[in-house]
Amino acid sequence: MITVITGASGSGKSVFAEQYSVERWNKQKQIQTNTRLVYVATMKVFGEEGKQKVERHRRQREGKGFELIEQEVDIGTIDGIEKNDIVLVECLSNLLANEWYSDTMKEISKKDVVKKILDGLQQLHEMCTHMIVVTNEIFQEQLIWEDGKDYVESLGQLNQILCQKAENVYEVVAGIPMELTKKKEENQVEKNGRIVVLGGAYQGKRNWVRSKWNQIEETEMKRWIATERNDEQWCMIVDCNQYIKQQLKQSDLDKEESVQTIRKQIRQRWNNANNVIVIIDEIGYGLVPLEKKDRIYRELMGRVTCDLVEEATHVYRLIGGISVQLK
Repeated sequence: MITVITGASGSGKSVFAEQYSVERWNKQKQIQTNTRLVYVATMKVFGEEGKQKVERHRRQREGKGFELIEQEVDIGTIDGIEKNDIVLVECLSNLLANEWYSDTMKEISKKDVVKKILDGLQQLHEMCTHMIVVTNEIFQEQLIWEDGKDYVESLGQLNQILCQKAENVYEVVAGIPMELTKKKEENQVEKNGRIVVLGGAYQGKRNWVRSKWNQIEETEMKRWIATERNDEQWCMIVDCNQYIKQQLKQSDLDKEESVQTIRKQIRQRWNNANNVIVIIDEIGYGLVPLEKKDRIYRELMGRVTCDLVEEATHVYRLIGGISVQLK
């Protein structure tokens, strides 16, 4: 069995993951007395701050019955795991970073790094009775480091694939775990509708939409709302974020009315259209950008999203490729 637990930094996901693991271990002990609770720590420690974090996690686990294994890379080569063990891997984002920047991985592609980790986790899963993997939600903010886009894309791919394989998926928000149920969905929906699909970057939004509204042709994937289109046809906005960026380039950012004109135009076209699907990347998390143009873009993106959601007939949010209906 596989369980994936995700959440933002400081959300309480590690505490929940430990509690969840202990509960599963206690149940397993009723079936198999020779079961163990194993904690696989993937964090590579740098500096005093890293040492303090590791010590905090050790105190947090104290007395819960965990056996510690430190494994920074090559997750599939862990020795000593037995078939009745419950294994908690903490966490996937650290494991990816370690593999990403390891000396042995410099000559291979980022795609190969993802495959190596997935293969390793599969090997670990085959060794034990239940593998619990903690990962991170870092997909709802603008990227601020040089190769951050590639790293975030790779973590998004890992999350999507693991969540699809997992029997249980949880997102922890402010210490509250929310189970993300994977219900079988219909391929078709009712004809008339304005659909908003939200989520962080690399959550599988486009593929999910194409699988659900399979009557949409590839030629429709790049169109903006066209009010003259026949109401019996579907129109999709693949990249609402990019559209707004393009509009801002043509606007006077020093004039508030110029920026708000973009918002009004989008809302008017949205209200006049039927059978429209808008895909939106959430970017409002994290620190406020230093550049004025980035601050305006992020604020406008949030306001436009609220406008579209207010008048939408259906709203979905994707996490790790799993949809949650918000409206």
